[in-house]
Amino acid sequence: MVSNFANYLPRLCLCQGGSAPAPLGISWPQESHGPDGPWHAVQISLGKPPQQLALYPGGSWGSRILLISNCQNTSLSSTCYTTRQQGRSISLSLIRNDGTVLPIGVAERLPLYGTAYHALDQMDVEGKVSPNVSLQALSNVYHKYPGGKFSPVQVGVLSLGSPDINQTFNIYEANDSAIQATFSPSYLYTHDLIPSYSYGMHIGSVALGISGSLQLGGYDKNRGSSPWSYVHMPGLLSHGNSSIFYSITAHISGADPYMYLPQSTCDAIAAQLPVTYQPDYGLYFWNTNNTIVGSPAYLEFIFSKDSRNNANLTIKVPFRLLNLTLEPPLVDKPTPYFPCMGTNGTYVLGRAFMQAAFVGVHWSLRNWFLAQAPGPNKPGPPWVLTINPDNTKIYGSDSEWVNSWKGHWTELPINSTTPYVHDPDPVQGLSYGAKAGIGIGVALGALLAIAPVAVWLMRRRKKAGASEPAPDLVYTAAHTN
Repeated sequence: MVSNFANYLPRLCLCQGGSAPAPLGISWPQESHGPDGPWHAVQISLGKPPQQLALYPGGSWGSRILLISNCQNTSLSSTCYTTRQQGRSISLSLIRNDGTVLPIGVAERLPLYGTAYHALDQMDVEGKVSPNVSLQALSNVYHKYPGGKFSPVQVGVLSLGSPDINQTFNIYEANDSAIQATFSPSYLYTHDLIPSYSYGMHIGSVALGISGSLQLGGYDKNRGSSPWSYVHMPGLLSHGNSSIFYSITAHISGADPYMYLPQSTCDAIAAQLPVTYQPDYGLYFWNTNNTIVGSPAYLEFIFSKDSRNNANLTIKVPFRLLNLTLEPPLVDKPTPYFPCMGTNGTYVLGRAFMQAAFVGVHWSLRNWFLAQAPGPNKPGPPWVLTINPDNTKIYGSDSEWVNSWKGHWTELPINSTTPYVHDPDPVQGLSYGAKAGIGIGVALGALLAIAPVAVWLMRRRKKAGASEPAPDLVYTAAHTN
């Protein structure tokens, strides 16, 4: 059980005539997952003989997997997803019983109940096998919503690494013993199977047919277009909350479904939308007369670009991506909802946000990358580029973001009195964040300072005649102070 620590140290290879390793792309099956999505997940194989598992990518440290015992409590749900994905039996190499389950991701808003075991097993990612991978095996786990509704956890989480190459466990029954575990990306890097201890990821939208992209040691250039600069109106982030002066700090986490923000912020955003708050769920249900999700409207997030706080970075999340669905056993019938959940704990931007963002992490350099992701009309096939061990900046596509959404929203009529702002040219390159932002408990290693959030409606001006220039992009603030 005890592994040789030297196996996990970075290695230098003096090679002649060989080729550098290529990034490893991970496939995203067509199957979708709920009950609060639909969400994409990636597929890996675990154990010997191998069992295929669907996991949400984006965790750090140990991967979270579900044991077959999750099907034993039929009072939570008559359907057990663990059976569908061939949940692991207890034949793992268990290290210790950790007792109470920690959060699946970073968010603390919904209590999680069950039992957790630290374990080791071999993991096969696209045919590349890593032994002794750190796992947390979860038994009989479920969430509890504010109104008392229980919901079983349906999908585990794939760790994409950590600030360390390996992880050491002490065994309770033998304090002088220790177990060395690793993570699939770190093992692949130290064995020259991927070019760096890094990844680039975009979680696509199932509902709009936007497939996900995950590259270990690389990124899909078409998935990360350079952010543009925008005029914006502060207000929604701190509206009704005098304790928020300018910004908040949040985690980005593919392991969490919603956008977990101050309750006052969620309420301020919801006040501009056709939604109704549902206290039993801590979420907002879209009204039946809702038309905004089909329009060119989006929620705009302004981020501090780096630790100097002298530049901003903008990510636009169209409401088409924020029209998700609750399904049984959470509700009696499929119900559209807006995924903003108020919290007094850790602020997190989960999968709902990550549908519109490209995120990358370079663990070795303690850098993270963030950029605008495209819509359904992505520009061509994957254009996979390497993240090298010394890269502190990576370059995305220069395609216009608005073009990636053409044909997938209904343009709104505009009156002649509406002001407009014309987009400047895209800025080349993806920005990277403060090096100090990666640590234990950060799901993607990225701490982001959110500047005041604004809601914008994006419209196109009508052409008055064929001789006029191309339409300008028009932005109308949905809320002002």
